[in-house]
Amino acid sequence: MEAFEAITTRHSCRDYIVRQLSEEQTEKLIRAANAAPAASRNFNTVKLTVVQDAGLCAEIDRAAAFALPPLKEHPTFGAPTLMVLSVKPNRAAPFVPYCNASCMAENIMIEANALGLASVFLMGVPMVMKNRLELLEKLNIADGFEPAIVVAVGYAAEPVAEQKPMRILVERF
Repeated sequence: MEAFEAITTRHSCRDYIVRQLSEEQTEKLIRAANAAPAASRNFNTVKLTVVQDAGLCAEIDRAAAFALPPLKEHPTFGAPTLMVLSVKPNRAAPFVPYCNASCMAENIMIEANALGLASVFLMGVPMVMKNRLELLEKLNIADGFEPAIVVAVGYAAEPVAEQKPMRILVERF
């Protein structure tokens, strides 16, 4: 799949089948995250945790569902892989680690689409995870890091492959 096609056909998937990613697919997603830009080339403020253990994924899903009922019964949508991007807050440049993590998340989602996988960017789930010390401990998220973004990845229950229409205001001068 060409890069532009991967960008324009990527969509937020909210229904996955029970089928785990291959090791090769997982490695390509990790490499895509590592290819993202980081301010001042400082990759020390972002950490990627790949969760593919079904029990841990279910525990994260239950914790988020309990804490944020508006997210529905299964806020991770049954995705078999959760890619947790954690950041180390930076007082001098507070938004930079989050921007870096967002660039990494976007790379993961575009590469997932190029691999025939689906994904969705989640923010409510990591908000809950921040306050669940037992989850942070199980995921080895420590040393000042806190979950900022979760990218849920897997095989879509119903594939969608349509290009998106223009949705943002564009002005040219």
